[in-house]
Amino acid sequence: MLHVIIDTAVEPDEAKLRLLVNGEAKTVTREPWESPPSGPLTLNQGTRLVLGNLLTQDRSMRGDLYYAAIYPRALTQTQVEANVAVLKQRNDEP
Repeated sequence: MLHVIIDTAVEPDEAKLRLLVNGEAKTVTREPWESPPSGPLTLNQGTRLVLGNLLTQDRSMRGDLYYAAIYPRALTQTQVEANVAVLKQRNDEP
């Protein structure tokens, strides 16, 4: 189970992006030219949020996406671990 957590309000820049696999934190490595996430993520009627493809629709994700959620704030490690436990219990993948 993969969790990607983006919190643009935290410092330093290296802490803004977290990756967890089955609730366990993994090292995130960015290329030198990649800038850290910034600014609030504002979703409104004119916003496009794309999961598993590009806006141009010419590069599909390989694999399956069974669950996605957007929260109004970044989750703590404890909250991520609790979500992992619940999702493992309620596994609804085919």
